This record gives sequence, structure tokens and C-alpha cells, in this order.
Amino acid sequence: MVHVRELQAKALRAKNGDPKPDAAGVFKGTRQDYKIEDVIGSDQGLKVPWAIDWLPDGRMLITNRPGFMILAKDGKVGAKIEGLPESKELGQGGLMDVAVHPEYARSGWIYLAYSEPGGRGAMTKIVRGKLDGSKWTSQQTIWRPTRSFTPAQGFTLAAGSCSIGRATSTSWSASGAGICSLRRPATLSARFTA
Repeated sequence: MVHVRELQAKALRAKNGDPKPDAAGVFKGTRQDYKIEDVIGSDQGLKVPWAIDWLPDGRMLITNRPGFMILAKDGKVGAKIEGLPESKELGQGGLMDVAVHPEYARSGWIYLAYSEPGGRGAMTKIVRGKLDGSKWTSQQTIWRPTRSFTPAQGFTLAAGSCSIGRATSTSWSASGAGICSLRRPATLSARFTA
């Protein structure tokens, strides 16, 4: 389904051209006007950046689908996080979403969704861990599938009542994608479709 939408968007761009901003750099949307700003330059080593979340001190955590996460601040890439779980880049899978706990200053928890290698390919797994400098520590498994699904695809994490991640309309059963809501204590509910 995602591939079909990408092909449709590509065809529309070929037919209509890319959107053009006005003199102030504002793009006019059908529902919302918007501005695009480069946060991190394409020359700073990102490889398929997948998700971003912010630590309370303003640093960004940026996941990259091939399996690494970096810290960045003020437009500059900093340290690569060491000790992340092994992930497998497969289709839309790899190191996917990152969500900083809403009470990070108190708890220190950061949640990751990634494609864990195994079996015929990879399955989505959700863990939480903490940062000690640029090292991933204290990892705990929050969720992993109990039965076989199709290979891992995109995934979105939401914490509490505030969405942290990207919205998706993809159904779990059709593509291995899903939306999960993290609650306190570390429990998780997932939206499944039959």
C-alpha cells in the first residue's frame, strides 16, 4: 500500500511539478500552510533518518533505518549512540521510532521500535532504555510479537495522551505495521485489525 501511494505521489509531481513557496518561503497547503527548514544538513552522515524526538535539554535523538541513532543539537550531528539493539533493515523496517518518556527528567526512559532479526527476516520489537552519555543502557523489552506476522514494517509509538511519532493508517495484519500506546507502568496496548 505504501508503495502505491509513493507511485501516486511521484506521478502527481511529474504532472504538476513540486510545490513552490511564496516570497516569504511559505508553502500553501489545502488544510495548513507550512514552512520547510533544514534541521540537519544532508552532508552530516544521516542514512534514511526515520524518527526524531527531543530530550529536555534540546538535543535531538534521530533514528536512522539502517540501525543507528545519533544525538544532534543546533543543526550539528553529535555522538552516535553506542550499544543499541541489533536491527535489520528490511523493506520499511530497521531502526524505526524513538519516543522520549514524557517525564524523562524523572524517569530517564527512551523507547525504541525496531526490526529484530530472526526467522525469515525481522519482527517489530519495542524496548526501552536509558542514555549514559552516548551509551544505550538498562534495556528492557516492552513488547515483542507472540505469533508470526509478516516482516516488520513502519511503526509508531505514542506515550500517554500525547502522540510521539508519525500517524499511520496502515493496518498491522496487512503489513506488520501498527500504532502502539505506551502507558504507565510499562504496559503497552496495540491496535490490531483482523
